[in-house]
Amino acid sequence: MRTGRAALVLAVILLFFIPGGPASATQVYFNGRALSSDVAPVVVDGHVLLPVRSLASAIGMSLTWEPGAGRIEIQRQDKHIVMHINSREAQLNGEPHQLRAAPQLKDDRILAPLTFLAEALELTMRWDMETAALHLSDATIVVSEILLCEEEGRTRLDVLTNTPVAYDTILLADPHRIVVDVHGAKLGVPPGEQPVAAGVARCLRVGQFGPDVVRVVVELNAPVGYEAFAREEEPGVALLLNHAVDSLSWRDTDEGGELFIVVPPTAPYEIWRLVEPDRVVIDVFHASLNAKDRTILLGGELVKQVRASQFLPNVVRVVLDVNGPVEAKAFRQEGGVAIQLGPPPPIDLELAEIEPGDEPVALIKEPDPDFPSLPGVKEVAEKTGKGLRVILDPGHGGLDPGALGPSGSKEKDVVLDISLRLRDLLAAVGCEVYMTRDEDRYVEFPERVRLAKEGKGDVFLSIHANAFRFQEACGTETFYHPDKQSSRLLAEALQTSLMKELGRTDRGVKTRRDLYVLRESSIPTALVEVAFINHPDEEKLLLDPEFRQRCAQALFEGLSHYFRERAGRSLGPVPEILPDAGENPAAAASEG
Repeated sequence: MRTGRAALVLAVILLFFIPGGPASATQVYFNGRALSSDVAPVVVDGHVLLPVRSLASAIGMSLTWEPGAGRIEIQRQDKHIVMHINSREAQLNGEPHQLRAAPQLKDDRILAPLTFLAEALELTMRWDMETAALHLSDATIVVSEILLCEEEGRTRLDVLTNTPVAYDTILLADPHRIVVDVHGAKLGVPPGEQPVAAGVARCLRVGQFGPDVVRVVVELNAPVGYEAFAREEEPGVALLLNHAVDSLSWRDTDEGGELFIVVPPTAPYEIWRLVEPDRVVIDVFHASLNAKDRTILLGGELVKQVRASQFLPNVVRVVLDVNGPVEAKAFRQEGGVAIQLGPPPPIDLELAEIEPGDEPVALIKEPDPDFPSLPGVKEVAEKTGKGLRVILDPGHGGLDPGALGPSGSKEKDVVLDISLRLRDLLAAVGCEVYMTRDEDRYVEFPERVRLAKEGKGDVFLSIHANAFRFQEACGTETFYHPDKQSSRLLAEALQTSLMKELGRTDRGVKTRRDLYVLRESSIPTALVEVAFINHPDEEKLLLDPEFRQRCAQALFEGLSHYFRERAGRSLGPVPEILPDAGENPAAAASEG
């Protein structure tokens, strides 16, 4: 038995468990799938006890329970286990074994020691510290096939297995490569490497990296981001690699000028114009920026400069800072996308009466309604968020204070104030905003997601402040459900915007299966932990109304980015609204 490794994993797990009690936030997985149980694992005498019936149904073992004798019998393949409730005596294939902790009954559910079950059934254990999840896997997982191809112009990698799996991915440099580790697996194809010609990929390597890890490596011509997800039709993992934006170039023309973006011909893009200041924006989707020259200083009559950035993990943004209104047209050419700029067309004026007998007024006939108005002409802008519906969920409330700060501040007050500020920003641009609570009261979980299930929203955003047993933990993180890819896009947009605005430690975008609102919501949903309220420095920030306003503005911009990518609409610039938080009892409470 692999007692050394099991003991090490157990030692790490125990840091996250409350001795003598349940770990309700801890999710247990087998071969990448969550175990379903209404009883959480518990710790007794320093040992983790696991619900046996949920494990039995997940791994295909037979379980016989004799309540009168308290006898537990487990059969899986050639493994036969006998245990008794409240007894440390056990048998494995007829041989006696002394258990470190006795099996127990909890709410009529059988709990048995994790390490003994894992060792006896030859399961591997892995603890994911980021998600507080325990992964069990069976060494019978086989990587049966590896495919590399192009899908809609993007390089796609498929690693096929005989059962759902747990996996990790990472992007490395020198040389540029993407590494995929499939845990608890054996290699069922010949190891080795071969050159490939699929988009940005140039070489594929595969091998048995460790006793229970199959490693697949894709060497790249250029560093690009990617999307990783579990395959749906057949078990395994798939990766979709980004397009590479290789370079930008500018040339003057008789009409004005032309920007050329070197990008694969299938890369989707959008172009629009913004004012105050004037600029033309091009977003290239499913893309990574590899251009060496990311700023082109022009100082011309039409264009001041061109600048490019990795706006979101999968979006490259190119901005042309212009000297006033311009006409911009984009079209595909061989090797990329061209954006032609020139002066705007003339604007026709016509004198007319709005109503019979009124004084004549000047009507402006604009060939393109996106063009800004002339100086001195007042324009009433359309509500950019009209028709978009957002559900805001301030965490906790009422008798549930949430996490507490060192000075006694309550998470429920801070997140309510941020949510109200965000509500006002969204309403100012015409969004339809629903709130699960707008006062200090507790809302049950089913009620929180009811609006989503009734089709009242396009997105659901749950707002929280974080806490951890160690006060050193700090920063911002965003969660989504791993089976809902539309939620991942929302979480990425929000996390990126929060990082740009708040500048706290980036704890990343993470998945959680166990959080109710993420699991049960029927629309794109993300849960944001803006900062750690039990960290002394971040508590001070959260108690600062200006910081809470910045949180709301960052979330507004994140939602705007999401709607831009998913619905082709932007909420526009953040409205200049500063709510009087002092009139809000919840905000006043959070300010002490």
